[in-house]
Amino acid sequence: MSVELVAGRFRVVRIVGAGGTATVYEAVDERTQQVVALKVLHPHFADDERTWDAFFEEVRASSAIDHPAMVEVVDWGVHQGGGAPSAWIAMEFVPGSTLGQHVRRWGPLARSDALIVADALLRVIEASHDAGIVHRDISPSNVMVEMQFGAAGVRPGSVRLLDFGLADLSGRSTHGADPLLSAAGGGVVANVPYASPEHLTGRSVVEASDVYQVAAVLWFALTGAPPFTGDSEAVSLAHRTSPAPRLRDVLAGIDPALDRAIARALAKDPASRPSARDMRAALLRAGAAETPGDPSPARTANGWQEAVGTTALLPAAVAVSQRSRAGAVRWRRPGGVAVIVVGVLVAGAVIVGLSAAATPTTWDAGPAPTASSAEPTTSAAPSPAAPTIVVPELVGLSRADAEAALVRAGLRVGRVESVDAAASADTVVTASATRGVRLAAGSAVDLAVASGRNAVPDVTGLDADTAGARLTAAGFPSAVVGGVPGQPVISYSPTGSVPLGTAVALTLASAPSPTPTPPGSATPSMTPTPSPTPTGTPTPTP
Repeated sequence: MSVELVAGRFRVVRIVGAGGTATVYEAVDERTQQVVALKVLHPHFADDERTWDAFFEEVRASSAIDHPAMVEVVDWGVHQGGGAPSAWIAMEFVPGSTLGQHVRRWGPLARSDALIVADALLRVIEASHDAGIVHRDISPSNVMVEMQFGAAGVRPGSVRLLDFGLADLSGRSTHGADPLLSAAGGGVVANVPYASPEHLTGRSVVEASDVYQVAAVLWFALTGAPPFTGDSEAVSLAHRTSPAPRLRDVLAGIDPALDRAIARALAKDPASRPSARDMRAALLRAGAAETPGDPSPARTANGWQEAVGTTALLPAAVAVSQRSRAGAVRWRRPGGVAVIVVGVLVAGAVIVGLSAAATPTTWDAGPAPTASSAEPTTSAAPSPAAPTIVVPELVGLSRADAEAALVRAGLRVGRVESVDAAASADTVVTASATRGVRLAAGSAVDLAVASGRNAVPDVTGLDADTAGARLTAAGFPSAVVGGVPGQPVISYSPTGSVPLGTAVALTLASAPSPTPTPPGSATPSMTPTPSPTPTGTPTPTP
């Protein structure tokens, strides 16, 4: 994007991310000096009115809901620059990380923290449902949270529900081709690991569908994995046909009230699920039996995994009729369902509505069932994952944070060794298992922790600049205390293992050393032959 102000007011600072339909920038509103996330539709969509209509659908949905857990839309419009017009949406720029990012790095949440996240999500969808709008894309990648480690847990008021790009009026289905995903034919747009059965089969998506997704996200927050795991086809089949899993089979010592509340919210029949308000009350009752700050108990099955799911367009055999207008908010979506898909959110900032290129899966969802069709009630669920744990990131963390991460993940802290290193004291330098490796639940992981000291490297014979760079990399400042500039280092002090930050004195050579002549190789000097000496004074020629 050029350096000109977008819409005459937004100064672009940097690119935060890009997806299949839009680029998101960190920008400053020159009118208010507010930092915003500025999403700009890609130029090749400039002449596609259907895509523009879908792009702005998120604004229409968000503007109908007023809740502090929603990301604020600052403004939206079309930028008439020197080239093609560009559609843009400016949103509140919120620091933090998504729930998916947090769990990938730190492991599942403590029960009390997971319940705080679920309570905030249920509050915001309750407000959404009161406005007649269903979110339809609640997943760990669409939930932002700030954590305070230790007893404080989740930072108060930090939980935010992102991306209303797939939101619609209650009762709509998600069948149809989508202009933003650029996929041919009808399909079901869904984040499969967290989608409700009715969503995946192309039936009406209602308020209870959001409750199902909140329960699936709560399951992820507590266990580190969605309720069903496997490929998209197997997971979709399990959501549609398998009995709801029970948290008590995955987490040891889970409160029965919490287990029942989640199981009821994951019921196959939407009519059997509680409302957002009722589920929140059930979780509050379950939370009363929990001790705040309790760590997640050891897992008996299904270690936490890195995948948090992405929204994709799933092929389907049923076409969808064109949508109609509804009230003041224009819910028309020509040609089918229009969504803005949020795939991956960039760490450090919430990027709302950033489209990720989604590749349609190859399974056929089949026709939507009629009112008289019988829904299957039993089927073999995907095989549960082996009882293994994915090792979280440990290197670079403080010893306390690394030990806490291991406990949250269901692992044990093994032998802790203090080693010399350039890292600051008490920082984990190496671990016996690297991030991403799977270990049996309860396995011990050894840690090597920086002692706050390091060995001074040998810099003899190096020039001053090279010696200084090597010492800096080892954690030591340096200074030349003697010798001739440009000459090599002949000595340094101190030596051995010393505290980081100790200044190292360098002494350079005082003069270039003469190059010795090898013995027996001297070349005898030759006595020059004298030139003839004239015997008289020459007479000039007249």
